[in-house]
Amino acid sequence: MDALTSLLPIKARWMRWLISLVFLFWLGLICSVAGCQSMGPVHDYCQIAKPIYLQKGEAAKLSDATAREILTANETYSHVCGKP
Repeated sequence: MDALTSLLPIKARWMRWLISLVFLFWLGLICSVAGCQSMGPVHDYCQIAKPIYLQKGEAAKLSDATAREILTANETYSHVCGKP
């Protein structure tokens, strides 16, 4: 009887630790999944993206690759967000 009685406190502490660990796991999982909700990629893109405008004389100084990248970015913005 004494050996069984001496094991109970250790078992109880271990069980409480295990239950706490499982609870924290599920709480973390629920919080991380709840944070994944969004309005969708189109709305998010249109909220953060803006067309790229150049000052007078800047276009002549750009390389062809940079000019193409700016044009692509502006066309993407126009197509996805429906704004000119």
